[in-house]
Amino acid sequence: RFPVLEFLWVENVSTEVAASLIGRCYRTIKYLFVRGIYASPETALKLPNLKDLIVDGRGPWCLELIKKNAASLEFLAILYPGRNLESITCNFSNLKVLLLPDCDKMECMADLKSRCPEGVELVVNRIRAGQMVKRRATNHYPYYRIAEDLIKRGYF
Repeated sequence: RFPVLEFLWVENVSTEVAASLIGRCYRTIKYLFVRGIYASPETALKLPNLKDLIVDGRGPWCLELIKKNAASLEFLAILYPGRNLESITCNFSNLKVLLLPDCDKMECMADLKSRCPEGVELVVNRIRAGQMVKRRATNHYPYYRIAEDLIKRGYF
């Protein structure tokens, strides 16, 4: 039997492995880090309990994951935000923190922020974004040292 997971880090694995991991615990995942997954956007899942998503903004699968889970997200970090941000046209009704480290697309940032509740905290400074991830991990994640690893790897 596959364990019930609330936190999942999926990075640079095959599409099949990523789909299997996420598919087996999609009902319980609350915190998800996804990078290096370049699957078909149609295979992205709605994760009913997802609150935190740290995702690579370069792939269409990751962008579709954002769209399908926008309503439940409270914390969203989009690594390597770029021209693909324009394709995110959904509303983020529960979002409290939006991290777009090193994003220089002012129009995209303004558009995304307009789709969030009033008072959402938007952070584009990479160092500040890393601090926010570390604070969130310390207060909410079962393995808070995950934030230290993200910072060491240069994501923030």
